[in-house]
Amino acid sequence: MTRPNALFLFTLVLALAACDPFSADPGDSGGCPSEGCTISGHVQTETGRPLDEVSIMIKAGSHRLFGATDRNGNYAITGAVMTRDYSVTPSKGPWEFEPPEQYVRDIMENTGSIDFVAAHVESFDISGQVINMHGPMPNVVVLLTGYASKSVLTNVQGGYAFMGLRGREDYTVFPSKSGYTFEPLERHFTYLDSTFDNEDFLGTETE
Repeated sequence: MTRPNALFLFTLVLALAACDPFSADPGDSGGCPSEGCTISGHVQTETGRPLDEVSIMIKAGSHRLFGATDRNGNYAITGAVMTRDYSVTPSKGPWEFEPPEQYVRDIMENTGSIDFVAAHVESFDISGQVINMHGPMPNVVVLLTGYASKSVLTNVQGGYAFMGLRGREDYTVFPSKSGYTFEPLERHFTYLDSTFDNEDFLGTETE
């Protein structure tokens, strides 16, 4: 082998090593410690207050890592495998998060600033009674549609209740029983922002 060819091959080897992500020392710009890469971030409320005890799930296929934010709203979870794609999902009731989920693509090193903003979501109840001219109507099916779909049977007092409905959503409630019509036919709740009770219905037997 001539000297120019040897020099060319040596230069090529160096160039390939520089492009190899697994050749980087963990202390340099790339690579992770032997225990795996760390994914970290911060969770705060819309007003900028740190939110603690938020559960954080990091997932890639069947590989899952779990952690939680501390009193300062920070989290750091170690164990991510290099070159994998991970989703990061926060959860804490009754909060919703923006964005709901974030992704770390082809992780090559410790990754930070995977942050979330939390908004408090309240829940409310809708309840009432179904009656006719003789008094309470038990065993009437009362249906809820809209953001959620549910059904209940009225109790012996003709009462019904839908509990813990997510606020800021739209709902419709209406009763149903063979041989009866009801007044009103249905009740609408737009952008539910408080608890409603005494949402009653009057049943009339059809001829």
